[in-house]
Order: sequence, then structure tokens, then C-alpha cells
Amino acid sequence: PSLIGGPCSTDTTVTVNINPEGNRADLSNYPATAIFYADGSWDGSQFTTAPLYTFNDTPVFTTATGQVNWVIGDVSEAIYDISIRDEHSLESVRDGEDISGTADSFTIGPITEGDADLDNSVGGTDFTILRNNWLGFINGADFDDDGTVGGTDFTLLRNNWLNSGPLVQ
Repeated sequence: PSLIGGPCSTDTTVTVNINPEGNRADLSNYPATAIFYADGSWDGSQFTTAPLYTFNDTPVFTTATGQVNWVIGDVSEAIYDISIRDEHSLESVRDGEDISGTADSFTIGPITEGDADLDNSVGGTDFTILRNNWLGFINGADFDDDGTVGGTDFTLLRNNWLNSGPLVQ
């Protein structure tokens, strides 16, 4: 993890249960970013303070049901506002998540796919990126991570057309 603000005071392990949307081809390779902010940083539409922790990682375990369990270590006990997104999804936010004890967990999702240009909305530019790479490969438009931009990717984009983040959960 990348830690901003010094070493953690405890070794609390946080398990983030991510429910990805759609049929992802390889859930064992689900790159994501989790950003932890001080409680009260989320004002209902945006974060108003600098992050305390930023984790850029690939979750290490996937369940048979398609849920990604992302184990994050070395988080200090506190209440956090948390942002999570992957390389082509809308941002999801947990407001006031209490992290305590030696182990804690929470669930977030489904993670909303379709944001190829990473502007936190699904719209025309995302469709253009998908269309221009149809049956080819570009990481941002391969929403199901099967190695090709195709029908499932279009369905994920269509299902989330004109949605925007952040999505508070």
C-alpha cells in the first residue's frame, strides 16, 4: 500500500468484498484503487480533504460466487470515508465505515462498469472508445476483461448509459 501521513499504529486487516458487475473473465486479476479519507471528508458529492491511505493493488482472492475479497493490511483503527474504483468503473463511496479490531470487513458494489475515459460518467466518449476498438483490445473499453472489446462490453456500457459517480453505498 501507499501510505500518506506516516506509519499505521495498528495492523488491522480490512477485507473489502467487491461485487463486480457483469461476467468478468478473470476476477483474479481485478486491479482496483481504494482511498481512505478521514471521517467527515465526504460532503455528499465530493471528498474535501486529502487522502490518508491509497491502496493500488490487485485483490488476492476471488470467491466462487464472483465476489472479490480484497485483503488490505495495516490500516489504523478509525472511522473512514472510502472511495473504490477499478480501471473502467464509476467511483463507489462508503461514508463513515468503522474499521476496528484486528480484522474488519465491508461490502461494496456492484461496481458499475462502462467508464472507458475515467471521467466518472458513462456516456458518448465511452461509447466512442468502445466503438473505435470493437473486436480489438483496449484496456479501458474491455469492461469484462476477456481480452477483446465486444458484445458483453457493449451491454455493460448500455446498462449504465448516462450513469455517473460517485455512487454512495
